[in-house]
Amino acid sequence: MRRPTPLVLFALSFLVGGSGALAQALGWPHTFQQPSGKLVLFEPHVDSWDSGIVWRQAFQLTPAGRPMTIGAASFEGTTSTNTETHIITITGTQVTGTYFPGLDAAASPPLVTLLSSLVPPTFDMALERLVAYMRTPASMRQAPNATSPPVILVSSSPAVLLRLKGQPVLTAVPKTRLKYVANTPWPLFEDSTNGHFYLLANNLWLETNRLEGPWRRVTRLPEDFRHLPADDRFTAVRKSVPPPPVRGSTVPEVLYATSAAAVILFDGPPAFAPITGTQLERATNTRSPVFRLNPGGTYYYLVVGRWFSAPSLKGPWSDATSSLPTDFSNIPPDSPAGAVLAAVPGTTQAEDAALLSQVPKRPALTARQVSVTYLGTPQFAPVEGTTMQYATNTADKVLLIGAVYYLSRRGQWFIAPNPQGPWTTAPGAPEVIYTIPPSSPVYTVTYASCGYGGYVGYGGYWGYDGCEEYEEFSTN
Repeated sequence: MRRPTPLVLFALSFLVGGSGALAQALGWPHTFQQPSGKLVLFEPHVDSWDSGIVWRQAFQLTPAGRPMTIGAASFEGTTSTNTETHIITITGTQVTGTYFPGLDAAASPPLVTLLSSLVPPTFDMALERLVAYMRTPASMRQAPNATSPPVILVSSSPAVLLRLKGQPVLTAVPKTRLKYVANTPWPLFEDSTNGHFYLLANNLWLETNRLEGPWRRVTRLPEDFRHLPADDRFTAVRKSVPPPPVRGSTVPEVLYATSAAAVILFDGPPAFAPITGTQLERATNTRSPVFRLNPGGTYYYLVVGRWFSAPSLKGPWSDATSSLPTDFSNIPPDSPAGAVLAAVPGTTQAEDAALLSQVPKRPALTARQVSVTYLGTPQFAPVEGTTMQYATNTADKVLLIGAVYYLSRRGQWFIAPNPQGPWTTAPGAPEVIYTIPPSSPVYTVTYASCGYGGYVGYGGYWGYDGCEEYEEFSTN
């Protein structure tokens, strides 16, 4: 990165006395609109700055009468500094490169033309802000390395992940001998007469005497299933009682976990194909981003923005985000594996994807939209190995940290003086959450962070996922 010119350094000396009202007003995003379309530019990332300036920005681009598209672009321009007002004027702005995630290459040229026409050739930026946007190692946002990976399960046949938040919490079903498992989103019941469990998965009923399995398909259920209460909790279940006829359906393997878990599903035995120009191989019969490095045979897996490695698919897995082989940076962008470049720290694609973290895909939640429902009085249990506690009788992730309650919802954080609220928006995730162990039912909050209600960042990876809270780390 180039250093500012003497003129800029002279201007910086005025920052001690504070910035002017005009400089404070020149924030982001900026909107530019013409009959041909609308452009919204988000906070820039400055790569170099002397008399000229090189920077990148994320944007929303909406052609007239057509849907909005998101992207990131590289720009160049010439700067002049007003030392009295602390305003930088950028002139001769030119678009030098563009990145449209997930967009067909043939659709890009018209959008590049529209973008260039909407970008103003001259605009102002507060000096204090521009200095803050200078690229430094500290400015490259990185999530802490995972202390240990989630449970990573592998199957070569159709499977479902039956994940419970800790050990089973059994709740009696009124007027029956059934109990339902309250700490899983799956329809899972225990029959107290024989101790067997019954699971409704993919319109099939499965039975076992141990949650760890093995499971088998059943076409007859205990009589008490006909007496499930007529309330919302059991609406979907009642529609499948008695078991509906399902012909030719594959009975899935049930993978059981009581902590954060990821599932890699292969269509048959794992198959790999070489990646040109590297010593990497890409798994070709799974939707999961799985790679193998030759020589050595080390496996790499990308899940929820973090890389993990293992000597075999059976594990043991360890965090590899900060120690990826350099060959990952050499993956051809136009190859079938090119999409993971946005997850490889230090690549241009990763930095462009980081810019996209600013772009909203849907409105962020407001505190007034947030409420938490508990099954009875709020109950809390310790988070193992920490001073935190978590709510045990709600589907939400509610943490008690010190005397403050924290709620993670759709990747956003809220705080309250009481477990029921009222909630207010928190400035960000509390750093202490990164000490939550993978065995904890609330471990998933360490992977969820949302920017403007649309893009999430994890380690070196940034990409849109709707900012939903992760319950299971299955990419299939």
